[in-house]
Amino acid sequence: MKSKTPFLIFIFGLFLFLSPSFAEATIDLVITDIRVYGVGMGISYTIKNQGTENTNIDPDLMYSWLYVDDSYKDDSQDSSLAAGASSDKTFVHYLFACSGSSDTIKVCADGSNVKPESNETNNCLEKTFVCPDLVITDIWLDATTKNIYYTIKNQGGVTTDPVSPYQYLYVNGAYEASWNVNALAAGESATDYIHGWSCPWACSQSHSVEVCADKAGPSGAAASGGGDVVESGESNNCRTETVTCTEACCGNLTLSVSGNVTCTVTPGLCSTCCNGKTWQIREGINNPSGAIKCSGTIINDAFCPVCTGWTVNEGTWGYTLYIDGAPVANNSVTCPGAPNVPPTCDYLSASPATGTAPLNVSFLASGSDSDGTINQYEFDFGDGSPLVYSTTTGVTHTYNAIGAYCAKLRVKDNNGAWSVNTGSCPGGVCTVQIIVAELGSVIVPPSVITNPATNIASTSATLNGNLLNLGYDPGICPNCKTIVWFEWGATGTAGVSGSYGTSTIPTIANTPSPFLAVVSLTPGKTYYFEAFAKNGGSW
Repeated sequence: MKSKTPFLIFIFGLFLFLSPSFAEATIDLVITDIRVYGVGMGISYTIKNQGTENTNIDPDLMYSWLYVDDSYKDDSQDSSLAAGASSDKTFVHYLFACSGSSDTIKVCADGSNVKPESNETNNCLEKTFVCPDLVITDIWLDATTKNIYYTIKNQGGVTTDPVSPYQYLYVNGAYEASWNVNALAAGESATDYIHGWSCPWACSQSHSVEVCADKAGPSGAAASGGGDVVESGESNNCRTETVTCTEACCGNLTLSVSGNVTCTVTPGLCSTCCNGKTWQIREGINNPSGAIKCSGTIINDAFCPVCTGWTVNEGTWGYTLYIDGAPVANNSVTCPGAPNVPPTCDYLSASPATGTAPLNVSFLASGSDSDGTINQYEFDFGDGSPLVYSTTTGVTHTYNAIGAYCAKLRVKDNNGAWSVNTGSCPGGVCTVQIIVAELGSVIVPPSVITNPATNIASTSATLNGNLLNLGYDPGICPNCKTIVWFEWGATGTAGVSGSYGTSTIPTIANTPSPFLAVVSLTPGKTYYFEAFAKNGGSW
């Protein structure tokens, strides 16, 4: 008895170890999902082996079959599936196209039943897909951009064809434009403005605007196609709204001015879409109680009345255009004062005007202004040094090099205008010739005599003079200059330049010699004349 006990225990244990191998392994193929991404696209599905045994079969022998509305369409080769594994597949030879309001799609795993399964009744999955349904849900006018906007929606159950459907616009029953939109997913909406057309704005005008989604366009439409998307509802593609493109009453006001001190203001005004309303131009900016300058009644939608101008004094004046008592435009105008008269440069003197280097010269300036005051003097010393600006009449300057220099003066008035009458050396207004000579040279006033006039006629005569000497030695002072001229008149003081009243233009004399000038005279009148000369030493 003792020898049997271990044997029985061994057999019992062996029985327990081997017992699981007696359960039968199974395959069970099911379709867990069907997906349609859009019209014109493939149909996808998910296949699962929910059994306990791998399929482990030749993949060429196992296919899933596709049916649309119980009609066979395609098959898709499936790969081996481990127990509990799933796989996503797509039918590649058939593209989904709705055939009516909806399609029923059935996919069956192992359609040819090549693999025995634990359950042969659950191989197929069936789903119904509602076809796209394109509708226009809204049409409206944006008064700022003056564009017509719309919203299109796919209220069906499937994305529209990736080839964009065309939209068409009809205004007052006539075709106007066409354009396309991108594909729309199920339930998706899109908003855009109508391309190729804008509302013709007028004072008062309404339009019947119809926008159609995927409606076949008329003959001659800019875009080809339309009506290509198969929809669950083909009678709800269009929407019609009444759009009123009305301009508001508006006007503009322009002003021009002429003259100065006392000016004439001439207005220009026009209005749009204000027929039958009254208008006024009032003095002041948005001042409803300002003095009325012009007024009247607008007699059509585009009206530009004539308004007689009015006078204003110097200053800035504002005016406002009112239509039916409401301000619609304003403008202002400036009447200038009397124009500024430039100042006059009277004279420039220098002391000394000649000498040897370094020569320190004091300048004295003078100017006048008929309508203001002189507030600045500009000194140009003629030697290349910077211009000097001063508010006083006197300045000094040192000349360090030998030579002849032309110093000039300009004056500026309180309105910023500069004098323009400065002449040129030698002898010009507001100029002084400065002679800087070598040490030892002498400059004295030149000598000149007046000779009798010749060629005397009733209206002219030749005046004669003779320059006896230059007043300096040109060999020592080669840059020194002497000028000569005549003065004449009914009276005059001998030796006093400027006392005769009339003079010729000074000319430069480089050597002692006779000189002359022909002058115009008045018949029957007696004249006195005299010859004059000067150099840098006698300015």
